[in-house]
Formats: sequence, structure tokens, C-alpha cells
Amino acid sequence: MALTVVIPGPTGAHNWHPMAFNPDTGLVYIPVNEIPFFYDKTRNVEDSKSWWNIGYDAAAGWPVEYPAGTVEAVADLDGGSLLAWDPVKAEPRWAVPFPLPLNGGVLSTDAGLVFQGNKFGDLVAYDAETGERMWSRQLVGNAAAAPMTYEIEGEQYLSVLSGWGSVSNLIAGFTYGEAAGREPARVITFKLGGNEMMPMPLADQVVATPKSSMFGEPDQHQLGMQRFAENCHFCHGAFAVSGGVIPDLRWSAISASEQAWDQVVREGVLEKQGMVSFSGHLTKEDTDAIRAYVIQQAWLAVANGDALPPEEG
Repeated sequence: MALTVVIPGPTGAHNWHPMAFNPDTGLVYIPVNEIPFFYDKTRNVEDSKSWWNIGYDAAAGWPVEYPAGTVEAVADLDGGSLLAWDPVKAEPRWAVPFPLPLNGGVLSTDAGLVFQGNKFGDLVAYDAETGERMWSRQLVGNAAAAPMTYEIEGEQYLSVLSGWGSVSNLIAGFTYGEAAGREPARVITFKLGGNEMMPMPLADQVVATPKSSMFGEPDQHQLGMQRFAENCHFCHGAFAVSGGVIPDLRWSAISASEQAWDQVVREGVLEKQGMVSFSGHLTKEDTDAIRAYVIQQAWLAVANGDALPPEEG
């Protein structure tokens, strides 16, 4: 079979998110990932135009057209858990499952608690022996880094870094269901008896509707999908679906204008904002095809009921 599903994928069953060990329980607390990966060797990767030296076809498993519910079904393939592992018996003691992977790092405390932030923006304390949920608080953004605890003048504090910027939000924004608002990163600190209010989360203000008529033929859309997967999806999201931190190109006015698109993608007018020029790497044919694919994906979202058609006027 040409297309192979590999589990776990290159991100591993556990990635950089810190694990923790509690000498009292003898358990290791591990943020576990379940992320399948589509591997396809039918296409010569030497034909790819990508700055990413990954040795595989970045567009493997990507369809240009797909029916309603496909993105949700793909998102359901991912998952994760907080696993309490007994290294002596080499077996799990307990696990807390999550529908999304790449949840936060772990802090284990002398008080018998395990703290972890998750992709839904919750900071949770679990019983270290049983995994029972003991306390939680909604953050403004998720928490990928591990929480930390410290003492000042006899008072204990718990701090965690919170925001929406992460690899999963960039590459797999479609797994969030709705785009997140562009929150600033924050260090959020708790203490016993603390009574400050959490900031209100920012709403995503982007109107999900195509800004241009669809153009191009299927061959151009296919080329655009290939070049988008090789170059763009690492920041703007798989299937051209953004998680909200980086602009969703389907709803961008820049995508509606060939001139504006070329100024950004080829001339690098937004280089100071992090969007460099791709003119030395991709041809005009390539970048035109990417734009055609992005607009085609916008109209596909309308057809699948995930976006509104433009207002007539």
C-alpha cells in the first residue's frame, strides 16, 4: 500500500513537554501523545520545493476536495493523555485521556498533587495516587509549559505560562474546532486566598467568508495544495485552516488580490512581521497556484457548511 499510517508519528508518544517523578508514589507522570502520521513514498521527495528537510511528502494524505465532516474525522484521530507510569512494574497506574495531543508539561508536588495545563485552557490538579481531578481553573489560552511552584516570605505560589501559540495551534489548528483569539502570552500565578479576576478572553474577530471568487482549474489547485503543504501549512495550518494565532488565508483580503498576494508572498513587504519572501524559492506559477488553492478551500468550507458565502451587494 502506497499510503501508510504510522502511530506514533514523528512527534513521538512523548515530546518536549516535561514529565515529572514523585518519589513518594514512585510514579512518573508523562504527557502522552497519540498523533498518527501519513507516510507516502510514491512521490519523489526530491521534487518537493520545501525549506523543511524532512525527507517525506508533506502533502501525503491531503485531499483537495473532501465532504463535510472530513476535517472533524481527521481531528478525531488525534488524542493524548496524562499517564501515571510505574517504572518498577513497567505498567500504568492510571491515565487521564484527552481528545487532543500535545498537552502541557507536568509538575508533581510534595502535597501529593500533579498539575498540568491542557489544550482546552484548563490548569488542573490531580491526585498523584489515583488521578482524581481535585481542582481546576480556566486560563486565558492553553498551557504547554510545565507549571512551577516557589515560595516567597513563607507563602507558596503556583505559576504557569499561558497563551495560544504552539506547534499544534499552527499546524493543526483545525483540531481546535474554532479559531482562538490572538491572546498575548501571560504568566498566570495562583496562591491560596488569591482573589484577582482572570482577564476576559479575546474573541476571534475574523469573518469566515471567501473574499474572492474561486478561480483556477483542478490541476492548479492540486499544485497549490502540494506547494502549500510543503511550505505554508507549518504556520498557516493543514488544509489551510488556521488555529487563529496566524492569519487564516482563506478569509484574508490579501488572498483576494493577486497584487497584494505577490507583494506579501513574493516581495516580502511583511518581512518585519515574520512573513518572508518566497520568490527565491517558489516560482510565480507556484505562488499563484497556492493562492488558487487557498481560495478554493474557502469555497469548499462554504460548500461543507463551515463558512458563510459572501453577502451579495
